[in-house]
Amino acid sequence: MNKHPEDFCHKLITIESYKETYKYHINPIPGQAFWEQSQYNRPLAPPIKRKLGNLQTKRRKDSDEGTSSSKKAKPAELAARRAKLPARRRSPPPTPSTALNPIRVQVQPLPHDSQIF
Repeated sequence: MNKHPEDFCHKLITIESYKETYKYHINPIPGQAFWEQSQYNRPLAPPIKRKLGNLQTKRRKDSDEGTSSSKKAKPAELAARRAKLPARRRSPPPTPSTALNPIRVQVQPLPHDSQIF
């Protein structure tokens, strides 16, 4: 056995490399009033896109009403349910020859009303 944990760790995550990184003292910078002024415009926040109309809100239910149990399933539940199902049989993808040259079916014209009676 006689193995050292340092043999299994990268050299950047050792105590020695941590001490080497933080051995220098970093002085704090002065307040924002002392910062150098930039010649460029300040960045603008993106415009907020507000939806039209009143916001839709849910009604607060009393404690005796209980929780809502809708029949509509949640997407996460559907994905989990689909993962458990066996794969469906599907037709193979079309080959290049059938995709470019589809099978043509001849359609007979319908008889007129005078020909039926």
